[in-house]
Amino acid sequence: MKNMLLVLGASAIMAGWPILQASQADDGALPMAKLQAAGWTVVDKREEKQERPGVAPYQNLVRIVQLVHFRLEKDGQVMRCTAEYDSQRDKYSGTSRAGGR
Repeated sequence: MKNMLLVLGASAIMAGWPILQASQADDGALPMAKLQAAGWTVVDKREEKQERPGVAPYQNLVRIVQLVHFRLEKDGQVMRCTAEYDSQRDKYSGTSRAGGR
């Protein structure tokens, strides 16, 4: 079941669905779909799974967090984004930051 949720989460990211809702974007991060619509191109993608301790009252369960790291380019600029899916909280989140080459 967990693997199925992780696959569905990764599929949602690949389909370009928004990772963050506007109300969650407190740090000014843009969803991947908006970045791609604005002309940013994904040039690198790396995925990883992390096992983290569970959150009470499920502290004895392992919490799987899937991270997908993207590097995007547009007009010589580089942006790095991370999409995160937390299996225990059933929550997506994301961050974006501009960077040099």
